[in-house]
Amino acid sequence: MSIYSDVRTAVRSGVLKVFEGNVPAVEVIYSHLNGNEPANPYVVVQIVNVQQKGRVQTATFTDDGDEFGLNKNLWFKTHYEVMVQFSFCGSTAGDLAFEFNNAILNNVVIIEEFQKNKLSPIRKSLLRRAPMLRDTQWIEYQNMDVTFSYAVQTIQPIDWVEKVVLVDEVSGETFTIPETPIP
Repeated sequence: MSIYSDVRTAVRSGVLKVFEGNVPAVEVIYSHLNGNEPANPYVVVQIVNVQQKGRVQTATFTDDGDEFGLNKNLWFKTHYEVMVQFSFCGSTAGDLAFEFNNAILNNVVIIEEFQKNKLSPIRKSLLRRAPMLRDTQWIEYQNMDVTFSYAVQTIQPIDWVEKVVLVDEVSGETFTIPETPIP
């Protein structure tokens, strides 16, 4: 999977945990998918922005690579803040929004659900009421933004040097480092 897909999946998993056990079940969908609107109240997840925080952390050594020690890997870790907008839609949007607002930074079970998927909620915005007019009927919407901390660890395969050959142009003498091949 890609970093983006991992973040989306992790966010959705955490939201589902907030509403676990509610009857009827709350649907959690991603924004801009062009699908049919759910008949029951639902939550829309939209990743609004991603910002790198700080500098990359890079390993100073490569690992031992594969079982033969041939393919070496360089590891580096980058930290991001991911801002996600949550829209709660439908007749019970207010109830869903307030439940989520209360749980996101306060409920240890919810925080751990996000953390096991490498996300950590760190800030939330105010809850904003934003009803929408559809034809002649108002549909209740509530929005809030949550900023998550997210770290990405990347493994970069790198080539490595087996030996270095130096030739003295004056004498023509050849030096090999190391002198014997590495087994």
